[in-house]
Amino acid sequence: MQSTDQIWTEYRQPLVRDLAWSIFSPPLVRSSDPAIASNIQLPDAADRQFLAALQQQPAPLEAWMGAAKSTRLGLRFERLWQFWLTHGPARPEPRLEYLFNLQVPGKGKTLGEIDCLAYDPGAGALCHRELAVKFYLGIDSARLPPEIQPDAAFCWVGSNVRDRLDLKVRSLFKRQMQIVESAAGVAALPTQWHWQRLRREVIVRGRLFYPFGQTPPLGATGTIHPAHLHGQWLPLSAIHSLPGAHWCILKRQQWFAPIRIAAATPEVSRVLDPQSLEDQLQKHFYSSNQALQIARMGGLSDGWQELERFFVVADQWPSTT
Repeated sequence: MQSTDQIWTEYRQPLVRDLAWSIFSPPLVRSSDPAIASNIQLPDAADRQFLAALQQQPAPLEAWMGAAKSTRLGLRFERLWQFWLTHGPARPEPRLEYLFNLQVPGKGKTLGEIDCLAYDPGAGALCHRELAVKFYLGIDSARLPPEIQPDAAFCWVGSNVRDRLDLKVRSLFKRQMQIVESAAGVAALPTQWHWQRLRREVIVRGRLFYPFGQTPPLGATGTIHPAHLHGQWLPLSAIHSLPGAHWCILKRQQWFAPIRIAAATPEVSRVLDPQSLEDQLQKHFYSSNQALQIARMGGLSDGWQELERFFVVADQWPSTT
């Protein structure tokens, strides 16, 4: 069960909850390179005051997110971070200059994209951040197609099994973090930016879903951060084994912060009993192999809150991707 005493649970407005979760939830991975920070954010009084005010008047955040050109979760995560960096609570640091999603051109092709750059002209300092949100399922590597099996006996993959955590980490830390110092990266920066110091941060949020019934280890191995958020995954045929009397099938845009549903809203109709949950999942997987996230819900005096997160996959998974 996930803890419910995190800062994002203090806010009922869904976008504000997602914003707080994106900034303050624990990292999914950590860097083995001391020169690359994993970005652990701890809220202070100014952060809480800003979020509380935003909950009362969420229009700026709603407009910012509404202007997104895509509904992809990765872009949604980037937009939330961009809002925080450019609209968030005042910091004692000088006003920074930001660039987001900077394309780095090469000879006849784009070499890559830099997610976030922050330049401090007073200090001659540059901060390069790479942003990612990921949801991975733990699986025995032997169950994967032979051509994409890693050397390790156990690995973390997306519902599309070609998306592997180890490959993502390698790309972030070995490739993306180096691009700003490449000749092409330097050439892509504004000419008025004269920096002598570079800070590099990899910001990865999300959840690791362990096989159903498996308890996550207390420590961490390799690049997995010990405080990572987690859930469990299971195939459709095992759905009857789930404990709990109330459930909600999550929309994709609800995959970030644990959800909360007020009683006096139409959303409350999405809280299902176990039989209704199974019926809806059976209907979904009859026509689609797309994996779904579901939440076990607990009752409140004025509605429902998420207690635990699960990933449900088709019985044929991982051969369906």
